[in-house]
Amino acid sequence: MNLPKPTDNQLNVLLSKARRIIAYCGRRGGKTHFLKYKALERAVNYPNSDILYVAPTYRQAKELFWYPFKSIVPIEYISKKNESSLKIEFINGSIVRVYGGRNYDSMRGLGLDLALVDETSDQNEELYREVLNPALADRKGSIVLAGTPKGFDWVYDLKDNDEWEFYSWTTLEGGLVDKEEVERAKLELDPKTFRQEYEASFENYSGIIFHAFSDENVIERHFKSGLPTTLTYDFNVNPMSILVIQEDQGKHYVVKEFQLGDSNTEAATLRAVQYLKENNHSGIIYVTGDSTGNNRSTIGSPGKTNYTIIREILQSNGFNPEIYTPRVKSKEDAFNLTNGAFKNYKGEMKLFIDKNCNYLIKNLKRVTREDYDKKDPKGVTHIVDALTYYPHAYLKNNRNRISVD
Repeated sequence: MNLPKPTDNQLNVLLSKARRIIAYCGRRGGKTHFLKYKALERAVNYPNSDILYVAPTYRQAKELFWYPFKSIVPIEYISKKNESSLKIEFINGSIVRVYGGRNYDSMRGLGLDLALVDETSDQNEELYREVLNPALADRKGSIVLAGTPKGFDWVYDLKDNDEWEFYSWTTLEGGLVDKEEVERAKLELDPKTFRQEYEASFENYSGIIFHAFSDENVIERHFKSGLPTTLTYDFNVNPMSILVIQEDQGKHYVVKEFQLGDSNTEAATLRAVQYLKENNHSGIIYVTGDSTGNNRSTIGSPGKTNYTIIREILQSNGFNPEIYTPRVKSKEDAFNLTNGAFKNYKGEMKLFIDKNCNYLIKNLKRVTREDYDKKDPKGVTHIVDALTYYPHAYLKNNRNRISVD
């Protein structure tokens, strides 16, 4: 078998004889690599073993584990391979099964010798307690919980239990990401998020999402004609949210907020245009926001997408719009980038808000993950969502923009 050599950290986990292991590392720290090694080692060296790999979703399980795993198993070891059920049967009687964790009821009744759980902090605790624990009991099977920390969650509660062996290493120690990339992440992420994502540190976020935001980010800042200016949107009828953000010498300033009840894209954009004209702005206007705005429009102009409406209105008023709407990988990614803009790992601050943007400031200080989990019954997420699209579009990887003449 032609397998890459495991790092020292991965080797420690592979050689461990403990029945219960937690292996948490920084992002891209090689956790899925050692899970592949662990599955193959058990399947080959212990005949008739039943091994289960679980990622949070079926798609993740396929892409993270199934495709690379089947490519490293020598064909002469395989008795049968089922692409639809994601299962490999070995000639010695061992079986490796691959599942998505959301449908954990489908795993009930299995008898397992080894369970490998990937991205564990994104998985339901009931998967472990109600399904995997009983599945391992009669065979005295082993389990590895692998992942990256996500606050003081249920894995954090387990790691200090004497029944568990705990391993941890940083992204850099994982050997897949070079030092230059890690240093770049320090410029994008706030200290807490960097420690969690790259140093595998369990951090307490206490529910508040924008923990890096402080009164230091609130200043007096007026609109300045001629600076690169962005309109960033959150498309919602009630409220409709737009922020006006300007860039000046590497700093970014929210200079105006629009929080409009019972509005639509057309009416809201006309309000923004009026503001730009009152401040004698001309030339290029950058536009970003929710990428789903490319597929639909709010009430007002049926048959047109939100961004088509915005482009037409800006052009008809003498502006040259440049629209950039990258798809956000996840809310968590958007939150992390925004926190990093408020204050990054090195203490640098790039994002500031004018003191008159009262609604944005108030909600940055109070919005929690519970607001998102409960579909925002208080209506506090829309204005902050408008803000989070901006770092993702223009601050991640230092995306360049043309200066306004």
